[in-house]
Amino acid sequence: MEIYPSNPGPIRPISIESEFKTLVTDFETGKEQRRQLWTFPKRTIALKYRTQQTNTETLWNFYGSRKGKYEPFYFVMPYAENHQNEYVTKGDGSAAIFDLPSISTDQSTLIVYINSIQTLVTFLSGGGQAGADRIQFNALGNINSSSVANPTVITTSAAHGLWTGNSILIAGHTGSAPDINGNHTVTVISSTTFSITVNVTVGGTGGTWALNPPANGATITADFSGRLRFTVRFAEDKLSKEMFEYFLYSLGIGLKEVK
Repeated sequence: MEIYPSNPGPIRPISIESEFKTLVTDFETGKEQRRQLWTFPKRTIALKYRTQQTNTETLWNFYGSRKGKYEPFYFVMPYAENHQNEYVTKGDGSAAIFDLPSISTDQSTLIVYINSIQTLVTFLSGGGQAGADRIQFNALGNINSSSVANPTVITTSAAHGLWTGNSILIAGHTGSAPDINGNHTVTVISSTTFSITVNVTVGGTGGTWALNPPANGATITADFSGRLRFTVRFAEDKLSKEMFEYFLYSLGIGLKEVK
C-alpha cells in the first residue's frame, strides 16, 4: 500500500476520534442490554494544514490516485505517543514475525499479548510495511530436568522469560515417563522453573523449549510508545479541488481507519 505524504506536514496536535460499535436494546422496564460489536475501535483522523502552505497539489493528487474512499493506504503519525491495547493482527498458527502498528517504537515500553496473555518476543527495528517495526516469536531455551510430580516441574538452564499461559514446544527431552515432548501450556513458578500439566512418574533430562507461534485466530495486541501507523482510507468520495482545499484549511481532511 501507498503511504500518505508527509510533506507538507499537518498542524499538530492531530485530531483523532475513536468510534465504538455498541448494539443497545431497550426493554419496557427501562433497562437496556448492550452488546459490543467491535473488539477494537475504528478511528477518524482530521488533518488540518496552514493556509500559507503551497504544496497542496501533492495531497490533491494523492486523493485522486486513491479514488476517494476506494483504495486504503498507510498514515503514520508525525510524533510519538503512548498506546495501549493496540491491535496487531490475528495469528495463523505458523507465522512468527508480525508488523507492529508503529514506527520509531521505544523497545523498552513494548509489551506484547496473545489473547491478553503477556508474551515474550524479539523486537525487530523496521523492516515492516511502511517502515513499521516488527516482533518475532522465536524465544527458546535449554531444559535441565523434569521432576517427578503432578504437574511436573521443568527446570531450565537459564532464565526463561515466559509468562503463565504461554504455549511452548518441548523437544529432545529424554528419560521421562511419560514422554513430555510436544506442545504444552506453562504455569510459571520462578525465573528458571515452570510446570506443565503432565503427571511424570520418572523424571527426565535435557532438551529444549520453544515458544509456539500464535495459534490460528489468536488476537495479538501490544502496548508501546511510538509513532502509530494506521491503515486508512479517505472519508470523502466526492470533492472538487476547491472543496478539498477548504477541508484542508478549515475542517480538516478526514481519514477513516480500516481493519
